[in-house]
Amino acid sequence: MTENLQELLEHNWAMDSIAATELANRLEMSGQGHIVESAIEHLDPAAIARRDLNRELLGQACLGLGKSIIILGPCSETLGADDSPLFDLVDELQEEFPVGELESTEGVLIGVRKNGGKPRTDTKTRGLGFSTITEERQSFFTHHQQAFDRGLLTVTETLNGPQLGTLAPLISGHWLGMRDMLSTTLRDVASLIKLPVMVKNGQSGEPIEVKRTIVTIRSNSDKKDGSGADLGSIARSAKSVMGVDPGILPVGGGNNNVAIIARGYELPESMGSEDRMQAAFTHLGKMCLLADEMGCAVLLDGSHKVPHMFSIEASDIKRFISSTQKINKGIREGRVKASYRYKGGIHEIGVVKGRTDPDFLIETKADRELVKSVVRDTISTIIDTVQTEL
Repeated sequence: MTENLQELLEHNWAMDSIAATELANRLEMSGQGHIVESAIEHLDPAAIARRDLNRELLGQACLGLGKSIIILGPCSETLGADDSPLFDLVDELQEEFPVGELESTEGVLIGVRKNGGKPRTDTKTRGLGFSTITEERQSFFTHHQQAFDRGLLTVTETLNGPQLGTLAPLISGHWLGMRDMLSTTLRDVASLIKLPVMVKNGQSGEPIEVKRTIVTIRSNSDKKDGSGADLGSIARSAKSVMGVDPGILPVGGGNNNVAIIARGYELPESMGSEDRMQAAFTHLGKMCLLADEMGCAVLLDGSHKVPHMFSIEASDIKRFISSTQKINKGIREGRVKASYRYKGGIHEIGVVKGRTDPDFLIETKADRELVKSVVRDTISTIIDTVQTEL
């Protein structure tokens, strides 16, 4: 490797510089540096350069200073699924909506949504990343590696420290889901690894939980009474589930690159459609006001409770665009506060039917064209929303 261990950790794992220095010393003393080096030695330099640019663009967008963001992909990975149609779709849409200059707000970031560790509240699978079967774990790595090799902006859901410590070199950013955004450990890990991170609102739909998460992610060890962060492991592989244990690491500076994902919340079934719609506008407005306070962007998750708040069924293939159209109309009517903080969406686009919620499937050319048309409408709606507010 041409980089020393500290530079390697900062560059590829986006690790806090103070933590990287400490961990590099530990790795050298324990003779485990080669394990971390081997985890990235196969990565193509051109793909690394594209990943670095994607991280910078996504970081700006998360702060609300850059471009709009559209993230497309399955709710959870399915063993043996061919992601090529999804990757092709993202490439084609990105070509339609070019990124443009780095410092410009013009253009749209089109990224891939990945998740090999789908959290569940029942007894269903935790996902490929948590499988006890080597083949399934390898598929988890392969899905992310293929997106990296294509140079795609890739965002994945983080469920624990070891998962982020494993995937960090391959991804542009990550998000904390509704079930996990309250986790103290994950907040600290997101502070330690300075990748762009998005925080979904919790079950209550109230902004205070999101605010506390953002504040913690943006804090360093000094602001936490000297407490450090524990990744648990780093540089795991499909064949070795152990990797290297970094230990508890100090965080010299917090992670500012945080955005909010408004994913809605459960409303009483007895609530009427107009009241449900107003609750959705109020919810998004609260998230936008919080984003204004915190200096970040808001993305809409049209895959979970948001469509339901607009009385749109989850099985409706046009639920994403229907939700954003209703939101745009509400903004024009002045029903969403600080809506200029609304910058994009994260949507479910499936390759095959599998371990995912009902979503768009792109199994055929007709399916793919339908998805593209709906995404175009979604992007147009978001751009129109921002322009209307300005």
